[in-house]
Amino acid sequence: MSEAKTAQALHQLLLSAGLSRLGVKPLATLIDAACDALVAGIDSPSLRDLAGHSAHETYVDVDEIVEATFRELGLPTSSLADEKAVLYALEHYCLEYLAGRMRACDLAAWAHSNIGHEGPEIAQRIVDLEDDVDSGRLAAKRFESEAQLRVREFLRARDMR
Repeated sequence: MSEAKTAQALHQLLLSAGLSRLGVKPLATLIDAACDALVAGIDSPSLRDLAGHSAHETYVDVDEIVEATFRELGLPTSSLADEKAVLYALEHYCLEYLAGRMRACDLAAWAHSNIGHEGPEIAQRIVDLEDDVDSGRLAAKRFESEAQLRVREFLRARDMR
């Protein structure tokens, strides 16, 4: 497999773990990502174990296996820390918004209530969207274009990390 496909499979595994941990996506998403990683040529005993789990389980049931998988693959297990998991969730919702599957106001509300002003700095411009409209700093008619701008900035910043 190419390096790009391997990197994409690892990113999806990290993203799916964060989303499943937060309950944003079902465990099936993580199990699918584990299967996709195996197909991409990534292998470890714990990854095979994770790929074989039932989608009817919960994240708590596989938490230790996920941690072991990340250790075996040389991935930082700290990627599953709350801050990282929230950023994976925000990335997911930003992509959903750009694909037209989520409204800007719903993204802003989710970010404001789930990340908040004490959350990671990289997310604050999206968190602030709701406040900026409510306070009048951002005209309602400019909300959509400003949301797109801030989402794209966030995603670019995430790519640079």
